[in-house]
Amino acid sequence: MILNLDEINKPKNVSLSLEETILERIKKKFLKHDKEKICNVVNALRIESHSNLLMQLTDIILGAVMYDFKDKFGLLSQKLKNKKEEVVRELRDAFGVESLAFSFTKNKPVYFNVWEVEFKKSGGSDK
Repeated sequence: MILNLDEINKPKNVSLSLEETILERIKKKFLKHDKEKICNVVNALRIESHSNLLMQLTDIILGAVMYDFKDKFGLLSQKLKNKKEEVVRELRDAFGVESLAFSFTKNKPVYFNVWEVEFKKSGGSDK
């Protein structure tokens, strides 16, 4: 598996590339949970989202899901609502849901899965 990452600028004070950092963390987490299996993430590639239709579509869908989660927790301004509500409503209607801010899976017309993660503080670091 190769991860496609949206192109972002790297701060000058960071020595590792985004790709190296993500691959290193994935492999470390993978080994922590299952030492017997081989991690099938073999590489990461940064691409500019405006040059790739699939990346643009992913960006829009993820933005719509994040919009509803932000709305759920009262984190949206009226200006943002006016700007994005129409697009988000179209996606909600396509999946037949009132909100995208809950765990659900749709298998038709395409597979689409959203899950809400509840983060808990732990005593240790996961580095």
